[in-house]
Amino acid sequence: MSIAILGGLDRLKKTNEKKGKDLGYSVKVFSQRVPNLAQRLSSVNGIVIFTGAIAHHMVVDANRVAQKKSNSYRQEPVQ
Repeated sequence: MSIAILGGLDRLKKTNEKKGKDLGYSVKVFSQRVPNLAQRLSSVNGIVIFTGAIAHHMVVDANRVAQKKSNSYRQEPVQ
């Protein structure tokens, strides 16, 4: 299973990738703006968004891809 992590701090990119790999996931981390984000997200099975440190357009692209790909799309705020 592949997961995309959007946002977060650049210095934690390797840590996030390692944690995902230890749990058995293939992880792609996008901590900054990248071209064609929607196209890159279309190949993953799940998307995690760290909303405290992310560009607004990245959230919009991720929501659009998630809604298009899945009937079980949901947003769950972390408290």
